[in-house]
Amino acid sequence: ARKMWAWWGSIVYLVFMGVSSILTLSKVNFQEMIRMVNFPASEYTALQNVPIESVHMLIMIQMPMLLALIVFIRSRRDFSTNTDRS
Repeated sequence: ARKMWAWWGSIVYLVFMGVSSILTLSKVNFQEMIRMVNFPASEYTALQNVPIESVHMLIMIQMPMLLALIVFIRSRRDFSTNTDRS
């Protein structure tokens, strides 16, 4: 039987990761991020020319997380404490 705490842990993890990415990307733009990562010069130059903003990164990160959250919420019945499955 699957444990309900694992389901709750997954939900809490996804929510915290979502909030963390929203807060981070709302305060730091893409150019600052690539500067902080300290890429080699050639990679840094290539990434500097990428026409992307933090809002694009936010969408690319949040969409899969939102889909995963929906899947986890829908899977709650598979983690129930009821052992009778028909």
